[in-house]
Amino acid sequence: MKREITITIKNRYTGRVTFEYSCVDNTDAKTVEEAVSRGISLQDAFLPEVNLYRADLHGADFRGANLYGSVLRMADCRDADFSKANLFKTDFYGADLSGADFRDSTLYESDLRNADFTGSYFHGANLNGARLDESSLQDANL
Repeated sequence: MKREITITIKNRYTGRVTFEYSCVDNTDAKTVEEAVSRGISLQDAFLPEVNLYRADLHGADFRGANLYGSVLRMADCRDADFSKANLFKTDFYGADLSGADFRDSTLYESDLRNADFTGSYFHGANLNGARLDESSLQDANL
């Protein structure tokens, strides 16, 4: 018999619950996708080292969130807001990040290879040590 698993996303500063989701065989990816699909803001969320491989995060609000070391490989992050987020060592390999906002975020040592950053914003972002090989930066605001 399968049990429901409850996963809670908390605010990185206050510890307050931002979103909670329960389902059979729940994962971090299912919980985050559910929050995004409901239009829940994940501003300042504490989500380090989560696996969001191929997740549908289109239009997600991750302003100020801590996604340190997370995997967003091949994820749909079109028009997502990552401004002021901690994305240190985050894996965005092959992700669609067109129109995403990375203003004042930390992308230090992140894997951004083969990603689509068409029309994205990077003003004030820390890209030191980030890998951008084969990425599309067409119309990106650097």
